[in-house]
Amino acid sequence: MRFGIPAGSDPTTLGTGSSNPEPGRYHVAVQDVDDTFERSHNSIMIEFQVLAPAAAMGKEFREYIYWQDPPEIRSVERLSRILWACGLLEPGVERDLNPRDAIGCQLVCEVEANEYEKDGKKKKTVQLRRDNGGSWPIGHDLAKDVDIHRAAQQVAKKAQSPGARAPTAQQANEFAGL
Repeated sequence: MRFGIPAGSDPTTLGTGSSNPEPGRYHVAVQDVDDTFERSHNSIMIEFQVLAPAAAMGKEFREYIYWQDPPEIRSVERLSRILWACGLLEPGVERDLNPRDAIGCQLVCEVEANEYEKDGKKKKTVQLRRDNGGSWPIGHDLAKDVDIHRAAQQVAKKAQSPGARAPTAQQANEFAGL
């Protein structure tokens, strides 16, 4: 097993605090998608892992998209936005897709703070920013200011237009030592 500490990271902070990134914009990979509703009840759950910037590498967050039959337009639009950012959809073209097709895709996400109450306890997490869509393909004009982990992008097994697909989440994690 290969280990590394990202350049610019403070080793004394490793293993402390939240596994969520701070609010901000990140180069991420889709780690998992649960569209069976087993782990997320009435929601499609998409799990992301930060690839860059180095100080947040390895942090994870989840996005939950409420899904019912038939799905609400807002829910379809939110999922379509993520699939577009992954390079799986393009404007004007309809495709049959399984949300799990996004696993391994790389994109840019912007997350904001999210506070809620569950079982009488206040919880703090992050969610995709709602007012601007929160996700873009790598290289998109509205995401050009975001640090991109070039090594992770270069090993993409299949170039996507406009996103990129990583071989596996585990391999993307191994770039920490590069």
